[in-house]
Amino acid sequence: MSDVYKIDEGKVVKVFKEGINYDHIIEKENNLSRIAFISGVPTQIAYDIVKVGNSYGNVYEYLEANTLAVVTENDREHIEDYIKKYTKTLKKVHQIKINPEKSISIKQESLQALPLLVGEGKILNNEEMEKIKKIFENIPDKYTFIHGDSHPGNIMYKNNEIFLIDLGNGGFGHPMFDLISMYTLYKIIGPNPEERKKNETVKAFNDEEIKKTYDIFIKEYLETDDQNLIEKANKQIQAISCARILFSEIAMPGLIPRPALEVFKGIALKTYDDGLEPICF
Repeated sequence: MSDVYKIDEGKVVKVFKEGINYDHIIEKENNLSRIAFISGVPTQIAYDIVKVGNSYGNVYEYLEANTLAVVTENDREHIEDYIKKYTKTLKKVHQIKINPEKSISIKQESLQALPLLVGEGKILNNEEMEKIKKIFENIPDKYTFIHGDSHPGNIMYKNNEIFLIDLGNGGFGHPMFDLISMYTLYKIIGPNPEERKKNETVKAFNDEEIKKTYDIFIKEYLETDDQNLIEKANKQIQAISCARILFSEIAMPGLIPRPALEVFKGIALKTYDDGLEPICF
């Protein structure tokens, strides 16, 4: 969606592709970055929005750092240490409360977008939409800061510190909305060799490393080795992950082949049909 250029030693500009929605993506990311920084989220300082040709860009503080994905790739023996540090940072971030008047509810944003997936040739019919709606409504309302796409590819590592970047999908809500990013990357994309090699964050890792990364993350986040609780949490995370993937048809139509979308839809609907339970974390 964007290219990043270094302006000088202190700043970079993230230039979005021409046609990217200004209000929904670019201005939202800039505003949330400011709110996040002021609220104590470890992130870049957002300076300004600029026009570059026919496109727009956000100007940020320049961080002399690598992504956590690159750091772990270059130091595989310490994957566990890096992922534990990232997870502890994310849990601290999830203790930060956001003023709902200054940001957007990820849950309400999802519910409002659902009707756009219904209609002739669309992925959902009315009955299916109502079931997906119930899945989202089952998520408790919270005012927790949510990154919206939190995984090692969107995390910078510098001097043993973690920084969250790329906040364009963020807002506030239940931590579930951050855990689904890790699930999607390491439980859906990662185990598929063909999909994995297309993804910059996970393509350098093997099956064992992909599994290890997610297992460490979920145990650390839930603070448990209870396999029953982990399995229950993963089933709930899976349902939301699959439901959210359907929204790619709104943001980037055709990005995911229709047969794959049907599989994701089926997983989400089965969770509803099996009976929804309260979110377990």
